[in-house]
Amino acid sequence: MKKLIVAAIAMMAMAQAQATLIDFDEFETGPFTGILGTEDGFTISATGGLPYIDDFGGVFGNPLNGFFNDASGTTVFSFVSGGTFTFDTLDLIGGMFDQDIADVIVVGYLDEVLQQSDTFSPTIDWTTFSANNLAGVTIDKLVVKMPAWGTSGDNLVLAAASVPEPGTLGLLGLGLVGMLARRRRLAA
Repeated sequence: MKKLIVAAIAMMAMAQAQATLIDFDEFETGPFTGILGTEDGFTISATGGLPYIDDFGGVFGNPLNGFFNDASGTTVFSFVSGGTFTFDTLDLIGGMFDQDIADVIVVGYLDEVLQQSDTFSPTIDWTTFSANNLAGVTIDKLVVKMPAWGTSGDNLVLAAASVPEPGTLGLLGLGLVGMLARRRRLAA
């Protein structure tokens, strides 16, 4: 009996969120406006500025093909899924084409309400930035504000928020109560 209860608790604890890597490798290169498309269940869009998905074939030390940037310094990139998720990491580089380096602001929203934000300072080398204020914060929309031309991002890691369904927890609890009741009847 104890083994069964411990196994059930262990299974619930192991139900962790799966990370999603958005690497922009599947998109057409060039400028776009509005909805770019989807990758791994996330709708990617951009407003303002002159957003690009680029493929410089390994230029700027990016070993992968695609990455997103803004050719005007005013683009807001949005990442939205049908459910909730958390922001984990983002690779950034600044100063490409001898342009100024400026901070990148990453903002998380839940039901259009600001939850938290992080500010990252890219360098002239690709650097992975981890969530600080946004670490573990459940959101349904992530906005990346790139204020400087020559700043690019890649390898965005988002994880689906793991929230057990109330019905599943209720059934588990009911099953445990039933097993305990049966054990008491057999012991009596």
